[in-house]
Amino acid sequence: MMRRSRHGFSLIELLLSMAVLSIMLVILGQVITNSTNAWSLGRGKITRYQEARQAFETIQQRLSQATLATYWDYEYDPSAPTIPTAYAPRSSLIFRCGEAPSVLTGLAGGDLTGHAIVFTAALGRDTSPEHGRFRALLNLCGFYVSHGPDESVPVKGKQAGLKDVKRFRLFEFCQPANELPLFATTSTPTSPWTGLVGVDHARPLAENIILLVLAPVNNGVQANPNDIAPGYSYDAAAYNHELPAELRIIMVAMDEASAIRIGEGPAEKNLLPTGLFKNAASPADIDRDLRTLQDHLNTGLGVQVAYQIFDTVIPLPASRWNS
Repeated sequence: MMRRSRHGFSLIELLLSMAVLSIMLVILGQVITNSTNAWSLGRGKITRYQEARQAFETIQQRLSQATLATYWDYEYDPSAPTIPTAYAPRSSLIFRCGEAPSVLTGLAGGDLTGHAIVFTAALGRDTSPEHGRFRALLNLCGFYVSHGPDESVPVKGKQAGLKDVKRFRLFEFCQPANELPLFATTSTPTSPWTGLVGVDHARPLAENIILLVLAPVNNGVQANPNDIAPGYSYDAAAYNHELPAELRIIMVAMDEASAIRIGEGPAEKNLLPTGLFKNAASPADIDRDLRTLQDHLNTGLGVQVAYQIFDTVIPLPASRWNS
C-alpha cells in the first residue's frame, strides 16, 4: 500500500509570505495615514475660514439687493431755470465705493484699510413698531475693514492687565429706514448724503479680514466697456445715477494663528504693502496687484502667514446695463 506524501509550506515560503504581507500592511497604513491627514487638513482649512466664507457670501447677497430707483426728470437751462430742455435720469438714493477713507469720512475707533462701499437696499429693517408690516423699506448699508482695538476684551480683563491688542475686522452696517438721512427733516432734497459717515449700527461681521477690494465696471461710459472705474471710485451720481453692471469683490482673510504670530510687531505694520489697489484700468491691473500681495504675504514679512483670497464678480440686477 502506497502512502501519499503531504507537502506543507516550507519555512522560507512562510517567511516570504509574512514579508509580503508586512509590506502590504505598511503601504496600506501609509495610504490611510495620508488620507486621514489630507481630510483633517481640508476640514481644518474649511473650519478655519468658515466665518470669512460666510461673510463673503453675505457681502454678495447684500450687494445683489442694491438699488437706486432711478427715474427720469426734467433738465433745465441754467440761464432759464423754469424752461425744461431735456430728460435726464435722477435718483435720491446712493451707491458709492472706493478707498475707505474717502468713502467713510470721520470714522473713529480704528484705521481703515482697503476699500469701502455704501449703498441703499430694500432690506426692510426698521426700529419703529408701526412700520413692522412693511418688508421693502430702504436701508443704508455698507462694508469696510478696520484695524482697531479688540472690543471683545472685557473692561475687567483690561483692568486685570490683559493687553488691549489690535485686530483686523470686516464690519457691516445697516441703518434702519426710519433713521435714513433721506427722510430726516434736516436733510435737503438736493444733497441728503452730504457729510455721510455711514457707520451707525456697525457690527463686526468677521475677524482677521485684512483687505476688501471693490472694483466696479465702468458701464461703457469710457471707450472700453470693461474698464474699471478710475481709482476704484464709483459714485452713481456721477454715472447718470446708474449702478455699475458688475462688481468684482476681493477679500483677503488670514487665520487666527497667523494673527497671533504677527502680533503688533513690524510684520503687522507691513502686512499690507502700500500702493496696491489704488488705481486700475483693467482686470489685468487688479490681478497684477493681487499677485504682488500674494508674494508679499508668502515671503516678504519674515513671519509665516496662512491666508485665503476670496475673489468673485457679481452682476447687480438693478443696474440698467443688466436689463
